[in-house]
Parts: sequence; structure tokens; C-alpha cells
Amino acid sequence: MASGDPTDQRVQLFISYNRADADWVKGTLEEALRSSGVTFRTRDDIEPGVPVLKALEREVKAANWVVIVVTPAYLVDDSDDFVVLLGQAFGKETGTWPVLPLLHGVDDQPLPLLLGMLQPLRATTTEEAEDAFARLAKAAGRPLAQPSPPPAAPYPGMRAYGEQEAATFRGRTAITDDLVRRLRVERLICLIGPSGSGKSSLINAGLIPSLKSSKAFGPGTWTVRFVRPGDGPAALALPGPGNDERRLLIVDQFEETFAAEAASSSDFQKALLLAFDAPSTWVVVAVRADFFAELMSAPIWARIAGHQFPLAPLNDDELAAAIVEPAEASGVYVEPALVERIVADAAGEPGILPFLQETMLLLWDHLERRFLPLRAYETLVLPRSAYTAIGGEEVTGLHAAIALHAEAVWTDLPADQCDVARRTFVRLVQFGEGRPDTRRRQAVEQLRGREDPTAYDAVLMTLAGDTERLLTLSGSETGERFVDLAHESMISAWPRFRGWIKDYRKAEEIRREIESFEKRWRETRDGSYLYEGAQLRDAGEWKKNYPTDADPEVDRFLAASGRRARRRWLAKVVLASLVTALAFAGVGAGAVWARGLALNLSARGESVRLPDVQARLGSGPSPDLRTYRGPDVVVRVAAVSIDRFEVTNRQYRLCIDAGACTPPQAPAGSARYDDEDQQLPVVWVTAAQAHRFCTWLGRRLPTETEWERAARGAEGRPWPWGDAPPTTARANVGIESANYTSPGRVAVGDPAFTSGQTPEGIAHLLGNVSEWTSTPTDCAAYACDREWDGARPVLSLVTRGLSYKGHLSADQEGPDAHAVLGEFGNPGAFIASEDVGFRCAGG
Repeated sequence: MASGDPTDQRVQLFISYNRADADWVKGTLEEALRSSGVTFRTRDDIEPGVPVLKALEREVKAANWVVIVVTPAYLVDDSDDFVVLLGQAFGKETGTWPVLPLLHGVDDQPLPLLLGMLQPLRATTTEEAEDAFARLAKAAGRPLAQPSPPPAAPYPGMRAYGEQEAATFRGRTAITDDLVRRLRVERLICLIGPSGSGKSSLINAGLIPSLKSSKAFGPGTWTVRFVRPGDGPAALALPGPGNDERRLLIVDQFEETFAAEAASSSDFQKALLLAFDAPSTWVVVAVRADFFAELMSAPIWARIAGHQFPLAPLNDDELAAAIVEPAEASGVYVEPALVERIVADAAGEPGILPFLQETMLLLWDHLERRFLPLRAYETLVLPRSAYTAIGGEEVTGLHAAIALHAEAVWTDLPADQCDVARRTFVRLVQFGEGRPDTRRRQAVEQLRGREDPTAYDAVLMTLAGDTERLLTLSGSETGERFVDLAHESMISAWPRFRGWIKDYRKAEEIRREIESFEKRWRETRDGSYLYEGAQLRDAGEWKKNYPTDADPEVDRFLAASGRRARRRWLAKVVLASLVTALAFAGVGAGAVWARGLALNLSARGESVRLPDVQARLGSGPSPDLRTYRGPDVVVRVAAVSIDRFEVTNRQYRLCIDAGACTPPQAPAGSARYDDEDQQLPVVWVTAAQAHRFCTWLGRRLPTETEWERAARGAEGRPWPWGDAPPTTARANVGIESANYTSPGRVAVGDPAFTSGQTPEGIAHLLGNVSEWTSTPTDCAAYACDREWDGARPVLSLVTRGLSYKGHLSADQEGPDAHAVLGEFGNPGAFIASEDVGFRCAGG
């Protein structure tokens, strides 16, 4: 019996409902009636073994009112129709009208004839439900009691479960039992799981309480000690066990040892090996799965290799249990549709458990008496103003909980920490370049820059705290430490973060490029890594706008680049003055040499230095499907300096004037050197002519590997299709865009095409003219063992790039296009074309 004793008073209500609606009925209706002192019974109160039909007849006759809960589940299942008939029949006998339909979620649906003639109570919204409950209580002669205060939320939020919370720790029962069984037969376990998979919660609220209550280990007590690598080897020096004492040593976040200094890491692992053999001691080592490669190389690997215990992220059933069972233990019912929705949103999200717990904490404020409905989840939306930062995209539920938590942490930061935190967050993002942005683990020293170490560490400790958990820290206090975003969902779900990425992406890309070149210059002292030209100008503008982002090493690099640029400029001025003086001083060999040198200096174009990298390349088939350069591969590409622009008519004419080049092989009547054509890329030149020009400058034609590395970057930027607009997240695109209604060559420096530059600043690799390379077409793709020397007979050379005459149509658009770059007929080395030009490269 739900309330009261039928032996001393008449039952006021009999409630009939579909089993699918039990959570809502128990969490709201029954809770409201019980707290108001209304006596009621349901089918659950019928004693087992009693004939159901007879029992229902007795229940209906014993109640003053029969409440039929009408929901979508009720309308597709007519098992309760008999209760309605009984109630109406009894009402006819007694001259009453005892059946009350209570409608929940079916306001727009027609009711069965048995119920359609009755006056219903509506309980779809919270307000309607409370009004209906008040009328039911009034019919029973009772005032409706106000909802009692909700129980404390049984979820820890962003922190791990503690041992004292074992009663509400759910979802890992089978794994906990398996761990205990393993420890019964082996005294060492290496627990390996992804970040956010619940390793700490499993140990604290699962394993430790289970061990303490287990009888499988015989008499005695457990003493538990937690150690982290940062605590040092001394923390592993265990005293001898006392009488009937078993010791459990938990080595948490073992991955920190991989970031420590070699000596410190070695000492800690040596001490740990001794602890493995300590008497009456069991050891559990917990390590993040993304450090598995380092773990296999660790000194302790030989001992722990056979004791691995992989902890996979919670599956759907475990996630559901982690949602429902803690609530049930607190007397709260969760709507099944809500459980399904959260599980679906969490599916495939590694490390989602802390955020799921945080979501449940936020939802707890939306309890309807003792019921948590789906509509509470749907109200977890961001402020309307936040949507401008994410392009109007709606973020609800789990991701909204992540964003709301992150925003709350950010809002609580002191004003002097906000800029530091913003810079840190942006630096921890790996820009996707055509793919989704992801996390980027960084060393604390790299992130700190010019910041005061004590002040900067205070910001990190705040953002990585047990309740904030926006960042994760690894490593030791004495060795190198690393920082990572706690979860990748922050990148897409937190509007403020997305706004930062949008606003500071270009500046951060410049900073990272400077950092990369600075490191190579510092390691090699090779002056070719120093900045010049547009790179140096862009870097100077960046430093002016973001003075706190440049660390001392970057300052030294830019200062050295500036000094080198000034020396080279001064040398050019002096040399040009000398050459001019010699040229006008008289005739003879000296004057000819001087004039040729002056022309050579004037013909040199600006170049971009690309460092040596492991680059992802692979062109796939050409558009005409006649050639195929191979699938995606990762190859080592040596450092190369490549022209920022295609060689122009003006530059090539200077070579002709110097007597080093021959005129292009353009048909009669074709304009070559008109004033308006000076900045157009030179065409109608053979590969041999292109080779002679580059040789005259002391350079050469690039290989196809170098050319594609320049176009796609080290990360393998995807190729564009058709008239896709220019973007630095992809390789340079064709000029067939909104700026051009008809295809045609574009002059070097044309501002309408500046967005077609690569992030490194190399322009017109696609969409202007195809370009000669020095790679023979019969060479293995990306593994050619020879370059063309400009004279040796060769069938044909690879041309790269998409000319203005070869743009693809819009119906060939796609996200992973590789066919844009092809050989376009593979013209021979001594054949000229109206849409093939070239650019030069050097080592």
C-alpha cells in the first residue's frame, strides 16, 4: 500500500498507469500525493499470486476515485481499458462518476471513447501538473503540500568520486569486481585508460571500498597510500606492515614520470620496482592510455607487461547506469528519454565522464519534485548572445553544460589572469587546416613565455583544479611539465573559446611559424632560416600587435633576422652602386659583367624558406585520369627556398637582355612584353628555357615533391575543387571565383588573389598557370632518384598546378579532392604551352 492503512480508512485514490510511465508517476504524482497525506494504491500494491482481475475489481471498489494516467504509452496499450470499465460500472452502481483521466503529453491526441466523455485533468507542463495534483489532493480532502527540498545531487561534477561516495558510484560494478578478483591472485595491476575514463573514481569509490569489505583476502585491515611521481622516490619507501595489515599502494598519474628529468624518472621507477616486492603490499599503477608508447619503453615495463588492466570508456549501458542509479539511490527518477539522449550525445566522446557528471549536476536544479525530465536537458542552452560566436549554431545539453561550466570558471578568474588564460587556451589548439581543430599538448615552459613563473603557474593551477578541470597537467614539479585541454568538446562547445580561435588564429599561426624557424636557426645557426622580406614584415607587425606573445628566444631570432636583412640590403645598395658606376665608366669586359650582374639582381624574386619536414603528399589521378602519381604518403622533404610568385614577363625579359635566356616560343602576334603584361607569369617557355633562367639566378626548378609540399604544407592541406573560394585551410585554389567572371592569368601581386596564398605566403600555386618541375614523368612518385639537369634527353617532365584553362567544374566539388594537381598531358621538356610557366627553388 502506497500510503495509509486500508483496515482503518477508505483508500482515497487508485492510480492506474502504463509501466513505461512509472518514473514520471512515482517521481511526481505519487510524491505529491504522499507528501500531502493522500492515501492511494497502485497495481504495485497487489499481492503476488492474487488473480489480477479480481484484485483490480476490489481496488476500484475500495477507492473513492480511480485515476487513469493517459500518456502516449497508454494510448498504444489498451491493458488499462479494463480498469476504466470497472470504474464506470462501479460508478453506475453507486451513482457516482469516479474515473479521472490525467493527461500527460497527449493534449493534441484524440482520447478513446471510454475516456473522451470524461472531464480530464491536464498535466503536461510543470504548472499544469501541480494544478492537477492540487485538484486530486482536494478531492481527497487534503491541501497539496509544497514540494520538499530536493536531495543532494549524487554526482561529483568535474572532480573524481571519493571513497566516501561509494554508495552513489555506479556503472563500473563488473569492472570493480574483476579488479578485486585479479588482485586476489596477483599483487600488481597496471590500470591503463584514456583521460576522463574514470580511473581515479574507479579506484577511490570502487576498488578501495570493495577491497575493504571483501572477505576473500582473509582477516586483516587495509592501509591505503596514494603516491604520484612528483612526490619523488622517498614516497615509495614503505615501512614494514603491522599485524594483520595489508597495504594498497596507488601510484596515480604515472605518466608524469615521462615528463620528469631522466635521473628523477629513473630513481622513481627503481623505488617502485622495490615496492612491487614489498611484503603484504599490493600495487595499482594508473596511467593514461595516450602514454602507452612511453610506458613500453619504461624500466618497469618488464614487470608490469603481464599485469595490464585496460579500462575502456564507459559503454552505453554503463553510461546509463552512471546516470540512473545514483539518482535512484537518492529517491529520484530519471525519464528514460533523457537517459537515451545523454547517452547518445556522449557516444564516441573520449573522456566524457567528468562532463556527464557536471551535466547531471546542472540538471539537478531542474527536478520536478522527484523526477528529472527530458525537457530539463533541452533547457540547458547558452545565452542568446553566445550564438554569434558560433555562427548561430545551437548548442544544447551535454555541450552546453561543458560551455556553461567553462564560462563560469572564466568569469571567476581575476582580471589580471584573463589574458594569460586566453593565450594559453589558444596555444593548446591544433588547427585542423580543413579538418576539425583538436587538442595540442604543450610544455609549461613553452606556454609561459614572458610571464612571471609564479603568476603563470597560479593561473594553470586554477584552470586545472579539481573543480575547474578545464586543463590537465602532467609531469613533476622538478621536471618538465605539460598542459592539455581537459576535453576537445570545449573547442566546439564553448562560444568564447571559438571566438578566440577565430580572432587570434592568424596571429597564432604566425607565432608558431616564427617559433618553428627560430628553433631550427638556434639548433643549426643556419642563416637561411632567418626571416626576410614579407615574412620579416609580417613578423614585425605581429610583434607590434601582440608584444606579450613573443618570448626572449623569438626576440633574438627576429633581431638577428632584422640585422641580416639590413646587411643584405646595404650590400645590395653598395653592389648596385658599384655595378652602375662600372657600367657607365667605360666599355669592355668589366662593363659587360657589371651590366649582367645588375640585370641578375633585378630579376631575383622574393623567396620563402620552408624547413625540412615529414610531409603528407599524394596527388591521386590527374583530372583526365591519364596519369597517377600515387596515394597519400609521408615523406621527408629537405629544407627548400621557393619563389613566392611565378616568374613574370619582366623577370624573364631581364634574363634575355643579359644574353642568358632566349625569347619565349609564343606564336606570331602573341603579346610578350607589353607594359600591361609585365607582371603576368611568363608562358610559352620550355622546361629547358625555365631551367636556364633559374640557373642564371643560381637556383633551379623545384622537384614535384618540393612543389607539392609548398602547396599542401607539411600537414597535407586538402586540394580544392572547382570554384571553391580561397582559404588558407586548403591548398591554393583556382581564380574561378566570385572575383572573376571568366578565367584568365592573374598578375603577380593582384590584390584580388591574395587570399589564394598559402599560410606560408606562397602565391598562385594553383589556378594561374601550371608550372614546370625538374622531375621526369617516368620517376617513382615522391621517390625519384634523379632530377633533370636541363640538357639530358627526357621524354617529359612533371608539371604541377592547375592553370586558368584547366579549372574543374562545380559538380566535381568534394572535401578530399586529390585530382586537382595533375600532369595535364605531360609536355616534353622542349615543348612550350600558353598556360605553363615556372618558379625557381634552391636548397
